[in-house]
Amino acid sequence: MGESWIRNMRDAGDILKRARNPAELAKALVPNQWLSRKVLNADPTASSAATPREIAESLRKLRNLLKAEALDEHGQVDYTTLGGSPTFAEMKATSGLLQAIDPGDIRDDDSRIAFWINLYNVLAIHGVLALGIRESVMEIPSFFGVVAYRVGDFVLTLDEIENGVLRRNAPHPATGTRLFGDDDPRLGLCPSHVDPRIHAALVCASTSCPPVAFYEASKLNEQL
Repeated sequence: MGESWIRNMRDAGDILKRARNPAELAKALVPNQWLSRKVLNADPTASSAATPREIAESLRKLRNLLKAEALDEHGQVDYTTLGGSPTFAEMKATSGLLQAIDPGDIRDDDSRIAFWINLYNVLAIHGVLALGIRESVMEIPSFFGVVAYRVGDFVLTLDEIENGVLRRNAPHPATGTRLFGDDDPRLGLCPSHVDPRIHAALVCASTSCPPVAFYEASKLNEQL
């Protein structure tokens, strides 16, 4: 491994010297395979088109299953129980349906915010189980930047849902950079304003996160 190892170390050293933010540091410190997106619903289960309303209803049913099987009294996920349950199978089936929808059909702000919060929370839980995390999402380098779903024609990571869509492409708090370019079509998925209350609704797969909840557009102001 001698020469290739030395070459890799030199490359890492060069990146460390030039790095301007954590994302660039990660290129030096993390194996390349961990920096690529991990699309968890790459194999579609839907044979026909679905609507955002149908997906929202599927997510609501999934939340009820989670509550019955794998949420403790504080609303925290029991991942050990969930991993071997029919609810996890339902989660994977629901995520497959996402490929058949057009998220651009979600027009009003409350519907968009509720949809993307619910999807973020399901994706975070799905990511913990799919990647075999035992103690902390820190086991997977850049967990929030690589775990993703395909939603219609778009692929979005947890970071892109939170900071690209829900925060309207605001600079990432860790890197100071914007995740979407000026011509990125995913900008069309953003609500017209940023609701700062979303941060109390997003599940980050740790014990300090808020309880898992399902958000409805018609009740969003009361729920947030």
